[in-house]
Amino acid sequence: MTADQASGEFEHYEALLARDPDSRAFGQLAEIYRRRGRTAEAIALCDHGLQRYPAYVGARLTLARALAEHGDLGRAEAEFRRGATLLNQGRAGEAEESFGTALSAYPGHEAARQALVAMHLEQRRIDEARRLLQEGVALNPANARFASVLARIFIERQDYAAALEVVNGVRVSEQASPELQSARGTALQRLGRHAEAADAFQASLRSEPQNGAAWVGFGISLESLGRKSEAAEAFRRAAATGTLSTEVRGYAEQRARQLQ
Repeated sequence: MTADQASGEFEHYEALLARDPDSRAFGQLAEIYRRRGRTAEAIALCDHGLQRYPAYVGARLTLARALAEHGDLGRAEAEFRRGATLLNQGRAGEAEESFGTALSAYPGHEAARQALVAMHLEQRRIDEARRLLQEGVALNPANARFASVLARIFIERQDYAAALEVVNGVRVSEQASPELQSARGTALQRLGRHAEAADAFQASLRSEPQNGAAWVGFGISLESLGRKSEAAEAFRRAAATGTLSTEVRGYAEQRARQLQ
């Protein structure tokens, strides 16, 4: 984009917002502010606009990025340490508040974000965990752990296309993230793409051969592809890991016998 085009875009969204202060154009204008280094104005604009449009994901991502660029890492680290101490003392409510303050001061503080996600998941506050993970992946697309947990949330909700979009957006090696490969395999399998699913499970198992759930997934896709002897071996190896629940282990053993 040329300088003239960028200036025209800025003036366009400014005019839209001037005509209609309740317009969603605040999100685009805030992103322009952020790209121009005017992070304080971007933050203020998002804070105001998100009161009216709290589900506006694009504006939330702009806010997260602007806060990260404008943030106070020292304060965030102090609040994170305080939160960890409070959590160890069993004061979960106060710990959550400190972790939240840490992220407000510096959204790129991944340990604070991870702690909050874990607390929300434990309390079954899934939507809040999902939002935190989406912001975390937007800030750091290489964070395979955030991406794999986010993908699992979508899989639980049977939104397999969204799960696949998440894992495909992360660029890490297969060896670096067997969890991500396993999530990719599960999403592909639920979409009926068994050849690709089998490849993903196999990639996961190369790095984490004791993952019983991945062996089960691998076996299911191999069976769907008509590769019965290989599927039987995958189910046998799943049962042998000792990592499965009694019910799933029984299923794996049954499939292994029936496919022999």
